[in-house]
Amino acid sequence: MKPKSPFYLLLLAALLIDICPAITQEIFFNKVFSLEGKVFSHVSGITQDAQGFMWFATKKGLFKYDGYQMTSYTNNPDDTNSLATNALEAICVDSSGILWIGTLGQGLERFDPATGIFTHFRHDPKDPARLSSDWVHALLVDQEGSLWAGTERGLDRFDAQTGKFINFRNRPNDPTSLSCNAVVAIYEDKQTTLWIGTGSVYGGNDDEGGLNRMDKRPGHLPPTCMILKIHSA
Repeated sequence: MKPKSPFYLLLLAALLIDICPAITQEIFFNKVFSLEGKVFSHVSGITQDAQGFMWFATKKGLFKYDGYQMTSYTNNPDDTNSLATNALEAICVDSSGILWIGTLGQGLERFDPATGIFTHFRHDPKDPARLSSDWVHALLVDQEGSLWAGTERGLDRFDAQTGKFINFRNRPNDPTSLSCNAVVAIYEDKQTTLWIGTGSVYGGNDDEGGLNRMDKRPGHLPPTCMILKIHSA
């Protein structure tokens, strides 16, 4: 059998390169339906626990997905241990399997899947150690296990030992404070630095908000912590 020429081999390699990306880029999306057989209209938060269950925060309650079927958790006015509201905005899970859920107007929810009980945390204008606002837009459990909540009126850190919140807010005469009280995104990088996105989700002044970087001291977080504002070009 006559060996293939180098030109033929190069041509074949070029064709394979053109074909392979087309094959690998075929991505399919499968719709996941609610218990009523309808497509979810608004999913605002997603997390996965250590058992592999998926949890979805929606505007119609909390949903758990085991890969086959959905389980829903909704507000029951006659049960104080049920979800405070069905209008959910953010969700995360801590190392013990406890779910933390941010709501629109009803504060922060702590949910224990083992008991099925929701514990409610609300804002109290008379108590500075409570949640800054009942509108919670972002949640994060950091590498040290601390819970952070981004609210409409500031950034909160929850102290699990005391059950109280440490509040971080904008102070007009302090350039190291938050650039805006409306906290809508929180991320922790590999160096345990917090990146905090701020700005009103309901419109308003385009100059409000901005990106903030919070440097935490290892093993200790003082009541006030320096925040560096990141400006665009």
